[in-house]
Amino acid sequence: MAWSVTQHDVGAANTSSTAYTSGAFTPGADRLLIVISYIVTAVTITGITGHDGGGSWVQLFSQEGVANAAADVEIWGCFTGSSPSSGSVVISKSGYTESFSANIIEFHEDVVGVDMSGTVANAIGVNGFDVGGYDVSPHQVVLGAFSDSDNLTLGVGFAQGIAANFTFSGYTALAMNENGFSILALYLASEDQTVDATTDSEKIAGIFACEVKMASGSPATRRIMTISNLFNFWPLMFLAGPIKNVSLKRRDFFKPWKWLVLFLTGIN
Repeated sequence: MAWSVTQHDVGAANTSSTAYTSGAFTPGADRLLIVISYIVTAVTITGITGHDGGGSWVQLFSQEGVANAAADVEIWGCFTGSSPSSGSVVISKSGYTESFSANIIEFHEDVVGVDMSGTVANAIGVNGFDVGGYDVSPHQVVLGAFSDSDNLTLGVGFAQGIAANFTFSGYTALAMNENGFSILALYLASEDQTVDATTDSEKIAGIFACEVKMASGSPATRRIMTISNLFNFWPLMFLAGPIKNVSLKRRDFFKPWKWLVLFLTGIN
């Protein structure tokens, strides 16, 4: 399966308002949007609006006490709906803070789409969290069994203060957000239940990982009659008369356009 993952906005230090407004963008129809935030001070997200035509934003994960007693990691998500238009995402916070970091990510599986069979929370499968003290590395998160081997693993690294160089083994880097107070790094991989990461930061750091689920099922397929199959099969066609789902009779043997229709449409 083929996943499309797009980063739309990176929010950083924001001291003048209790809300952060992203730049305007137009997501695809029926996509999964995720906001991942890391705030070092005693400030939390109180709500998110925008691009939520498929249902209101909901909090999917929250872990306080990261890096210090007040710091907070949060994951929020929504579905974009069938007819999204250009607009911004507004992230409301409980107070002013210079340590606000957030990433807005759009997920879509190009063949069958993301899992929209239930709530937004259902599209995010098993998840895990690991945080250590100073100089504690590597970090590891062991996830439960995935619902499908073609689902994605999203890895998130976070650290307080100075820049941290995260390394997620076997992953592709998606985004890095640094504002002088905190670092938020995102990585992607195909199905990976054991997530290992290291960092050279001397500040407190940790990782979060989760499964991003695609819809169940597989794309519809049609068997096309090849030229070789056509000539191998024609004696049976001539003798058998009408064939199910194909309008071809014995009297049509010398009507080449009938064979062309057969060739183009195939046989079920």
